[in-house]
Amino acid sequence: MRPPRTLTQRAVLAIDRIETSLRDKGMAWIRSRSGFVRYKMLKRVSLLEEIVGALDRENIPHCVTGGFAYDAMRGALTRYHADVDFVLLGEHAEAALAALRARGLDVTSLTEHKAIAARGDLHADLFLWRDIGNGRVDMILPLETGCVEVQIPRDFVAPSEPAELMGVRFRIPSKQYLVSILPFIDHREDRAFICSLETAVPLQFDESVGRVEINTRRFELRAASSDSHPQEPLQ
Repeated sequence: MRPPRTLTQRAVLAIDRIETSLRDKGMAWIRSRSGFVRYKMLKRVSLLEEIVGALDRENIPHCVTGGFAYDAMRGALTRYHADVDFVLLGEHAEAALAALRARGLDVTSLTEHKAIAARGDLHADLFLWRDIGNGRVDMILPLETGCVEVQIPRDFVAPSEPAELMGVRFRIPSKQYLVSILPFIDHREDRAFICSLETAVPLQFDESVGRVEINTRRFELRAASSDSHPQEPLQ
């Protein structure tokens, strides 16, 4: 049986908890400062620019997605982003990974839907949409709540538009594509932003249970029957 802690031990532990709390609050405050956020993003934007350049030189279709895409649409850097996200069709994966390796990036293929390109302690996630026939593609990703699969029209992935953030130019997906990845988004402000987007055709998610053996929630995107904003599918 563990002996009871002495008064000194309890005091040290209490001080340690206070110190940890103050340190965490202090770092949260620092990270919220615009100057700090911009400074921390410089290296990530540099990685983004390097990957965009490598893919463009090989004429590999791609888009920047995730937080950098949302901020490019907003017109300003709004917060700290831990990584850079790219989206490609799966048939371009081999050529894309080879182009990035040729640039000296450390490239790892994790699944048929995801790869990582890293340089030092920085990395970019490459999300790969798999063709499943009938003009549709799918993506399966593990989330904290379990695996999620999204099926969307293939032509949602292809359209893109030019964007710029922190002086770097790149291409971002169409609004209908950004709406289509809503089931994968867990950041509250990003979800609210996506749900505010107006698409050319109203869209709606149909949910069903997917492959039971891996406990997958499946979402199929289709045109809605009436005008509405994108629905929240992960309540």
